[in-house]
Amino acid sequence: AKDKASVGSGPSFSGLGVEVGDILTIAGKRASFQGDPQVGDAYYISHEKGDTPDIPEGDPMALIISEYSEGKSFNKFLEITNVSGNEIDLSAYTLRIYTNGAESNFKDQQLNGTLAAGASKVYMHSDADASLLPAGVNAEAISDNVINFNGNDPMAIICNGAIADVLGTIGSSADYGKDTTLRRKSTVKEPSTTYDANEWDVLDMSELSGFGSHSID
Repeated sequence: AKDKASVGSGPSFSGLGVEVGDILTIAGKRASFQGDPQVGDAYYISHEKGDTPDIPEGDPMALIISEYSEGKSFNKFLEITNVSGNEIDLSAYTLRIYTNGAESNFKDQQLNGTLAAGASKVYMHSDADASLLPAGVNAEAISDNVINFNGNDPMAIICNGAIADVLGTIGSSADYGKDTTLRRKSTVKEPSTTYDANEWDVLDMSELSGFGSHSID
């Protein structure tokens, strides 16, 4: 988008503080793309804050990161599992990445949908090769800013504004999962706010057969 006062390249929407739910006023030429109407050469005029959606309260003991794989190129996969006895609303949770382990440098992605008791869900980078996963596993591509780990970026599940489960040590840029697959041991029955490498089996990065489901003893 271009600022109203600027004919050249103006600020992007991200620079204007626009968020999901905001109401925008723009002006531009009537156009279409692949048959869908849109505004061409749009100029930003103003925006106002929309209603902030209510985030339900979640159970911080319900979800664990159960599998992780940092493979070649963009082949990055992450699995979460509902270890509670109830179906949960995933919109009460976010996935967070701490880039290079820095506590102050993180990005969040709110989740959505529901997850049945005992069920697992797989997320992947949008450019990952989904065919590497077991047949029948439908991975969801979410924000590449979050599913973009490189082996030294701790991952966390956030619930009610606090860390519920974590993979990797926040504050450390040491490699814990570079070029490898990590699978949570079946003896782990609940999330942990501190990373313990002993809770994970270390596998070759090509070993993805466990994605899609997770066993707990």
